[in-house]
Amino acid sequence: MEITHSKITITPELAARFLEFNANNRPLSQSWVKTIAKAITDGSWRQTHQGIAFSGDITSPRRLMDGQHRLAAVVKAGTSIDAIIAWNVPEDSFSAMDDSKTRNFKERNKWAADEVTFASTVFRCLGGSARMDIVSATNIMNRLGFAFRLLINACPTKARSLSTANVWLGAVMAMQKTGKTNEIAAAYRALVLGDVAKMPNSIAALYAYLITRSTEVRSGREAQLQASFIAFSDFNRKRFNSDVGIEIRTAIKSALE
Repeated sequence: MEITHSKITITPELAARFLEFNANNRPLSQSWVKTIAKAITDGSWRQTHQGIAFSGDITSPRRLMDGQHRLAAVVKAGTSIDAIIAWNVPEDSFSAMDDSKTRNFKERNKWAADEVTFASTVFRCLGGSARMDIVSATNIMNRLGFAFRLLINACPTKARSLSTANVWLGAVMAMQKTGKTNEIAAAYRALVLGDVAKMPNSIAALYAYLITRSTEVRSGREAQLQASFIAFSDFNRKRFNSDVGIEIRTAIKSALE
């Protein structure tokens, strides 16, 4: 049978009905459903050429072949969306679906790589478990982007273990806390360039701290963030043994409200 297409409005009730035909599909990701549902409710959802697919026709659908996450998101959001539905999709085409390379956030939204990295770090720091969406990322950059760009413009050069996203975030939140944006930007430049003569006491200590722990990539992320926040917040500080994780997260949440 020839594949046919129709454009319809999918209500939450219809989405739930369509999901009854969801059999032998990949496991449903609740975090991805939550992300799509948020986009639907806040108005950032956009219809594309990618539709819902069924074997069987419009009068007697047999199996949901593609679209389970979008349908589940409509149910969760309680809001209708317009979508294109393909009918009479051959069952043997199921294995070929979703085999193309997934576009990452940078490719989908045309953001600079360092902006995506910074926003993702903030998102994860706040406990974001779902994939970062454009609304969350835009809110982060609207609130923290000016300080971040000031920091990066002060020293576009990158240095392994010294210009990481956690160091960026620690410095940006120190700017938010102290208001000393220019001083912190200058200290960041000295840190990345390894210009010890121009480093305040705390930044010189941070430099040594980061260099000696450069191999501790994953386990040291939280420590990098805390040490950077302390060092950029108080230039006279020489030790980073205080747990300020809660303070940083509180400051980030406050900045994004």
